[in-house]
Amino acid sequence: MRMTLDHEYCLRSDTRVLGVAGEVNGRTMTFHGFEVTGATSYKVLFGLPDKTSFEGTITDGKYTIPATPALRAGRVLVQVVAANGTSMIRKSQPYVMFVVDSIDYEPHESTSPATGEQTFDLDGTTASTTGTASNP
Repeated sequence: MRMTLDHEYCLRSDTRVLGVAGEVNGRTMTFHGFEVTGATSYKVLFGLPDKTSFEGTITDGKYTIPATPALRAGRVLVQVVAANGTSMIRKSQPYVMFVVDSIDYEPHESTSPATGEQTFDLDGTTASTTGTASNP
């Protein structure tokens, strides 16, 4: 999946699906536009559905998602941090992604040709690049 940071360090992705529950090293995130002057390392932080967090190191603009972020289905917050040693220089805003169930995974993902907005239906919740709303 392609993760892009714009000039204001706002994070976007070409999909909202981070992975399928139980996947191990199944997907690679590639990061574009994340260079920050003075940064010596970059990390990706995950806020998991069980309210815990997990972090990984971005190497050569890539990060392969291990088992922990994809352990359980649910909403996952993703954030990129630029650091200089142990000092944080800059953080992106949290970006909402989803880990979907593995048995009946059918995200019904679609992209609007007019706006480029992606939407998909997960377990009665419609998610899009503009937010999440429950279906009645």
